[in-house]
Amino acid sequence: MKLYLASFIQKRNFGPGRIISITNSGKPQDLNVESIFLPLTPPVELIQKYLKIKEIDLKSAGNFFVEIYQSQLDTFVAQVYKVVNETNQTVEEILPFKEGDTLCSWERKEYTHYRGAVALCLERLGYIVVLN
Repeated sequence: MKLYLASFIQKRNFGPGRIISITNSGKPQDLNVESIFLPLTPPVELIQKYLKIKEIDLKSAGNFFVEIYQSQLDTFVAQVYKVVNETNQTVEEILPFKEGDTLCSWERKEYTHYRGAVALCLERLGYIVVLN
């Protein structure tokens, strides 16, 4: 199954399916965003702490964010596979994604963003990912 990762701002990178948010920082009013998928969304507290550390040291802030967020993604993957093993279902049966869905955050493709980590997480779960 193919999923797309893109910025809300760059609609040309969207897949043909639904739009699902992976950010807590709102959504554009001109888009029909179906839902927010919290297991792939960095918590507000993580973003706030990252921004505070960033004021002092950008590299430390980045390292902090990556460490905490990667741990969140690793936990999510482990939980999904636990359910797969317990229920004898597939990943696609457990997760709410459909072919062509786009998971969105705000950062443009050209800038630093966490969608790359999400892409690797989804690939570990067997999805084909188009990262923008």
